[in-house]
Amino acid sequence: MRKKSNIRGALLKIAYNSPLERNLNLILRYDPIARMLGKIAGSGKKQLKVLEIGSGTIGITRFYKGKVVGIDIATESYMHPRLKFMKASATNLPFKDRSFDVVISVDTLEHLSRKDQLKMVQEAYRVAKKHILLTYPVGFNKYQERIIKKWKKSHLTESLKEHLRGGTAKGNEVEKSLKGKKYKLIKMDGIHPLLAYYLSYLEQNAATRLLSRTLLKFFLPLLKIPKGTARRYFFVEK
Repeated sequence: MRKKSNIRGALLKIAYNSPLERNLNLILRYDPIARMLGKIAGSGKKQLKVLEIGSGTIGITRFYKGKVVGIDIATESYMHPRLKFMKASATNLPFKDRSFDVVISVDTLEHLSRKDQLKMVQEAYRVAKKHILLTYPVGFNKYQERIIKKWKKSHLTESLKEHLRGGTAKGNEVEKSLKGKKYKLIKMDGIHPLLAYYLSYLEQNAATRLLSRTLLKFFLPLLKIPKGTARRYFFVEK
């Protein structure tokens, strides 16, 4: 049994550390966060204390070479060696005030109820010393509606239904949560929803998925150009 477990673990390690694990949508969503994290670390590559809210068991470690503490409500099949995973709630972080240089979160806030969305931002602010880097989809657009109606077997369908149950994010969560607090805020637009839709569509069958994770990556510089307000980035500095 142990031998089978070791083989399975080795295969998972190869799979999750392969460039084929990173699809175009994932790369484009994390890219501004990873670049800002690199900028904060500086040319000296300062060792930052980083917390990722909603990390799964890989998260930003795909794109950031430092160690990360990650929290989520459920574990996954592979645990990245540079991520110290903790099962915990985004609205009740088990850390002291100002415990981390940077707190990040990618596509977690929109899964929460409106009340908990605001609480998550407040908790991120509490445990961050200096920086909070957030991204999530704002509102609900026609391409997401199309996914729910037509992509019955897609994992995205249940995820989007959860957005709707939470009331969806509105894009004012930072300002509303941190009213009266001192901070600087930079907002950025993310990937255009039409592009996000078609890149997600490529993931729906094996042939186009392979294309998306290999040859189409040569077009990444061009794919970074189209922007839309359906995805927003919020960079907070205390």
